[in-house]
Amino acid sequence: MAVGLAVGVTPLYGFHWMILVAICVPFRLDTGIALLASQISLPFIAPFLTFAEIQIGARVLRGVWKAVSVAELRGFGAREAAAVVGELVVGTLVVAPCIALVGGTLAWALTRAIRRAKGNEDA
Repeated sequence: MAVGLAVGVTPLYGFHWMILVAICVPFRLDTGIALLASQISLPFIAPFLTFAEIQIGARVLRGVWKAVSVAELRGFGAREAAAVVGELVVGTLVVAPCIALVGGTLAWALTRAIRRAKGNEDA
């Protein structure tokens, strides 16, 4: 679950399944569950994830939140695009492990609670 979430928040759309197979198969992880978890980047969620990653990347790199306004977008050029890519990379390196940790922990806790309720803790 955690691996799928970490890969799913990356902006490498279309390559998630290849990355997951490359990670899950050698480590004998459940590729199906990881693929399901990677669907966190559905089209109606992905823009918000990307925006959060850029904002967090800007905060880490420059110590300020990125300004978003029409005036900012009018002056957008190659230099700004390179800065946004850098912010996206750094933001993804921060957001991915955080989401993986939270989602993986919740999945583990839920699975453990269900197993306890069924009375088969060892399974």
